[in-house]
Amino acid sequence: MREWWFERHTDGKNSYLGDSAGKAVWKFLGLEDYIKPETVILNVGVGTGRCTRDLKDKGVKELHVLDITDAAIEKVKDIAIGYTTPQDLSDSKFDLIISHLVAQHINDEELLFHLGHYLRSLKDAGFAALQFRDTLEDKGGQSFITQRSGRVCRSQLDMRNLVDKVGGKVLKWLKTREITVVDGALPVLWHGVYIIK
Repeated sequence: MREWWFERHTDGKNSYLGDSAGKAVWKFLGLEDYIKPETVILNVGVGTGRCTRDLKDKGVKELHVLDITDAAIEKVKDIAIGYTTPQDLSDSKFDLIISHLVAQHINDEELLFHLGHYLRSLKDAGFAALQFRDTLEDKGGQSFITQRSGRVCRSQLDMRNLVDKVGGKVLKWLKTREITVVDGALPVLWHGVYIIK
């Protein structure tokens, strides 16, 4: 998977790379009031780097990023401290962890691994805000093809069970957003959740 993402970051096409504006991500995850200059933030999944740069433009003084490839981190190394594996994150470091358009690209085993390290790296009063995908149709499994195309789906119950397995707690569910991907098909559901230690 790492090699596949490295190719996406270096092929010049930006295929599958998130290019969401920070304001859109923060609005969906309800984070506008939490992002302040003194907030120590980990942004998971660099994509094109746009959201990370928007965080810096908003005045965040200490910004960290986690991405599976060095090629992604290279895009924002001038403004953020980068990590390629969650086990490299410091204990009790972050006030806020933001993960948007990431969970739908990783299977449950990998997400459990990530969640455990997110919780470990949160300050006591910190939380992780995650967006994840669901569907009203067949979930489609968690194969490599499903992961790379961002179609790994989880219900809110699935996510709660994963959070429970790593000893975390769901602080808050966010309003589900329906997105029509293909005309005539059932909508894709985007859920949001706040997770605490």
